Amino acid sequence: MSMRIRRSFFLAAGYFLPAIFCVCHSQTNVFTAQLPDTVGYSVSQVNTLPQFPGGDTAFDSYLRKNQIWPYKAAEEMLTATVRLSFVIDSSGYVRKVKVIQSTDTIFNREAIRLISLMPQWKPALLHNKPVACAMEKEILFEKRKQAKSKLTYLKDDELPMFPGGEAAMMNYLADSLRYPPAAKAAGKQGKVFVRVEIDTAGKISEAVVIKGIDNAPELHAEALRLVYSMPAWSPCKINGRPVKMEMILQVKFELK
Repeated sequence: MSMRIRRSFFLAAGYFLPAIFCVCHSQTNVFTAQLPDTVGYSVSQVNTLPQFPGGDTAFDSYLRKNQIWPYKAAEEMLTATVRLSFVIDSSGYVRKVKVIQSTDTIFNREAIRLISLMPQWKPALLHNKPVACAMEKEILFEKRKQAKSKLTYLKDDELPMFPGGEAAMMNYLADSLRYPPAAKAAGKQGKVFVRVEIDTAGKISEAVVIKGIDNAPELHAEALRLVYSMPAWSPCKINGRPVKMEMILQVKFELK
């Protein structure tokens, strides 16, 4: 049985960097304009809250199954609570993830990763129309009764790596990026987020655009081409054994 691990990273301008329920009362206020997806209404302003697929029980299960403890935290059996704010946009995707309170900052990156990689939600509703909603969520990292060897954790040297490291990735992007002529002529630019799976051999076995640029399918196609054309990575390893890992790569298209 293969093990699949998720972790967030960002790929932009050639850099490879580690990248992520409230109680409310509905109101009948009438709004004349819809807030942008990156801002969102408060939970007290919407008629129906966003819903994680499967509900609260599924959300708790998602957190338990996908936690990857920082190596130091696993070694020392640390405990922490991290509170985050984020926006569920009108399509149900998570945006603007930010830590607002933490009892131990060593867990912050993992908390952001967990929220950032959540599957698509059912968006909030206001007058039966999907809208963005700003939310907060608290994640508890608690001591486990089992031995630390049974925890899922990663050392830095066990993470996937592009062959040759960051400098080689920068060269790959500079040499391989083909800006679509139609997109260039139309002045289209921005960021495309691609979820990829790196298999136990280090190959990109699957890639899906999860956030893109409005009316720019040619840029989405180019981002996928770049990802699928990458040479084999050094795979993720846990306890010395190669495992599959899901990552998010960010490809930036910028006109100069």
